[in-house]
Amino acid sequence: MFKSAVINKLLEENKAKKLGLHYRPNPKYSYQKSDVLIAIDSYLFHIPITKEDLHLTHLGSRDNEYRNPKTRISLKAAIQLLERPRWTVSSYLD
Repeated sequence: MFKSAVINKLLEENKAKKLGLHYRPNPKYSYQKSDVLIAIDSYLFHIPITKEDLHLTHLGSRDNEYRNPKTRISLKAAIQLLERPRWTVSSYLD
């Protein structure tokens, strides 16, 4: 729940961008389902699709070769970082 709340907050503040739709790798009951691909700086995340996201371009299957950059930050530091009025992710990463 915490991840989706942060992503939704960043989307509202225009600090994140919806790139398109990806198929889920293991859909329940074998029905084809999609997730929304979100870009925040150089990181990519997936969140469940909503009715408002149906207009996004479908990008096909997920690329299993891509991995987000390794980052080490404590939960307390991450919360403080997100609560600041202005911030950039890249200035706090290794």
